[in-house]
Amino acid sequence: MRNERRLADVRRGSAKALGLLIAAVTLSACEGGAPAAPSGLSASPVVSATLSAAQIQALAHDDGVQWIDRWSAPEPDMDLARLQCGAVELESITGFSGQGVRGEVMDCGIMTAHPDLDGAIVHGPGASVCDHGTATYGILFGNGNRDGDGDAKATGVLPSAQGYFYDYDNLTDRYQETAELVAPAVGAVFQSNSWGSARTSSYTSVSQALDDIVWKNDIAIFQSQSNSGTTESRPEAWAKNVISVGGVYHSNTLSTDDDC
Repeated sequence: MRNERRLADVRRGSAKALGLLIAAVTLSACEGGAPAAPSGLSASPVVSATLSAAQIQALAHDDGVQWIDRWSAPEPDMDLARLQCGAVELESITGFSGQGVRGEVMDCGIMTAHPDLDGAIVHGPGASVCDHGTATYGILFGNGNRDGDGDAKATGVLPSAQGYFYDYDNLTDRYQETAELVAPAVGAVFQSNSWGSARTSSYTSVSQALDDIVWKNDIAIFQSQSNSGTTESRPEAWAKNVISVGGVYHSNTLSTDDDC
């Protein structure tokens, strides 16, 4: 049985090493045999390969190789949100994972074809493609691999809810957009916003307008305070009728002892 140790990041200098532009290397305990050449070599100075210990030693003496580093598989960060907020425990006890709930994320755009976001409905004009909006939508409504595709670690807080998405670049009248959101055709009960106007420490006309919108439409609007680490927040977050959301540094652990 093969007992592999992973290596990575060998920079190429010239094109000599073993006839390849070898870089990121996987060290195999097996001796002998040719290195496994990666397919589709690109212009990147880093290449991955599986090599024996003897081949690694030979490669290290090749003037065409600048360095060799250990390779590792990708490791996810910040994937504990469902555990930290109690969604996993709630579902395990009650079976509830958002059934019957409708809500919306407003952000910069969304990858509607993403395998973790099956069933996303765009509210309003067509949305552009944006990684930030894709991530914020997924945090709430991502269904991960529950339908047979996607990644289980990408499961959102409400994977069984019906999510809607609105691209804020299409926003011309937030009063009208919110009225549509609570109308029977959509029937959303909340909206989440991880964006906003320029940071401030004051209640502004932007704050007042969002207060008025919430009051008139009787909907829960969640608003990020922003990531400044100070009292400077989005003016939307200073609205009195809005649920403003801050954050903590949780060190990617479930323990609260290392939070700050």
